[in-house]
Amino acid sequence: MNTEKTVDIGETQPRGWLCFDAHCPFCSSFVSRFQITLQRRGFEPAPLQAAWVAARLGPTPGAIPDEMKLLLADGSILGGADAVVRMAGTIWWAWPLHFASRIPGVILLLRWLYRRIAERRACLNGTCRLDTQPLRRSLADHHHGASTAFFEMP
Repeated sequence: MNTEKTVDIGETQPRGWLCFDAHCPFCSSFVSRFQITLQRRGFEPAPLQAAWVAARLGPTPGAIPDEMKLLLADGSILGGADAVVRMAGTIWWAWPLHFASRIPGVILLLRWLYRRIAERRACLNGTCRLDTQPLRRSLADHHHGASTAFFEMP
C-alpha cells in the first residue's frame, strides 16, 4: 500500500483519506477488506504513520493511535464512530447505519462501542500485541508506595 500522498494533475481530488493504524492487524485487515469499496466512494486509505498524515494530524511521535481518522477534502477531521458513520452514508448496504446514527442517542452508543473495540483491537484475534504490562506494573507500584514514577519506562 502506498504511504505517500501524491495527486497528479488532472486527477480528481479524493473526498477524503481514511487514516488508520498500519501497525494494527485488525485495522489493516478492515482497510484491506473495504479498500475498493471505499476508494470507489472517494476515500483513500492512508496510514497514520505516513509522514504527511502525522504532519496533518499532529500525533505524538511513538503514540499508539486510539482511533482511525477521516481527513476530508475540506480540511475537517472526523474520528472513530463519526468517521465510520460518514463513510457508511456513501455505501448503499451500510446506509442503515448512517440513518440509525441520526436517531437521538444512537451516535453516543456507536461512539461507546467504537471505543470498546478500539481499546481491544490488538487482542481481537486472540493474542495481544500491545504490551500493557509495564503500565499495569507502574500503576501497581504507585498504589503500593513504590518510588517508581508512573510514566517511567521499565
